[in-house]
Amino acid sequence: MNETVILRAGRAGSEPSSSPELLLRPWCMEDAAALVEVYRDPALRRWTGSVVDDEADAARWVQAQERDRAAGVRFGFAVLEAQPGTDRGRLAGGVVLKGAAPGNPSAEVGYWTAVHARGRGVAPRALEAPPDFPLDGHVHTRHRDV
Repeated sequence: MNETVILRAGRAGSEPSSSPELLLRPWCMEDAAALVEVYRDPALRRWTGSVVDDEADAARWVQAQERDRAAGVRFGFAVLEAQPGTDRGRLAGGVVLKGAAPGNPSAEVGYWTAVHARGRGVAPRALEAPPDFPLDGHVHTRHRDV
């Protein structure tokens, strides 16, 4: 998939101002500095298998996400807290779909949340993004077994 797909997840709670809208989009090199910042969190480092100590590490990590997406084996998305009226925002987390392939009846979802965004419903809202979205020319419908 060469085209960027942006998925929007609504605000949490009943008040429109209670939390920002979320944007989900494929990882890109502009995310490198923000990745270095969020990976300073010891809890995140404990639960992820990646090492992102500097912008060179972050660039390699993003390149790996792009390769996996092109190969159709993993589809990673940056989760951003949207800036009103734009397709930009502050990095709040990441979501990845693994094992989504034609003929495969299931896939695994992984996620993480940046320390500044925890406790605000970012992960559940990101996972509730529109249920049908294109991945490398195939439409995969989300079905969650929890």
